Amino acid sequence: MVGNGSLAFTVNNVSIIDSTVTSTAKNVALVAGRADDLLIINDLYIANSSAASTASGSTDLGVAAIVGYTNHANANIQVTRAIMYNVTLTGRSSGYLVGYYKLGVASATDVF
Repeated sequence: MVGNGSLAFTVNNVSIIDSTVTSTAKNVALVAGRADDLLIINDLYIANSSAASTASGSTDLGVAAIVGYTNHANANIQVTRAIMYNVTLTGRSSGYLVGYYKLGVASATDVF
């Protein structure tokens, strides 16, 4: 949805179904490749989808369902009510919420 979220943004009531994100670059995700400010997510459903990066040679490469990478003290990820079903992640640092969490804060409530 978003490549690089350097400013605040909100995602409400979104379904990502049967989607694939593949890149030769680093920091890949189904919602945001990178988020360095406030990101509010309410009611997110991701199913039968995948995110992958074939990049190499970098230690700060992130792959995720929600946010691939954070690298700013202002990063503030707030997730409320998210379901991720049958999601495949391929890359160096993979995580369903955040692939590579370097700086900032995060909170998650009712995430499955």
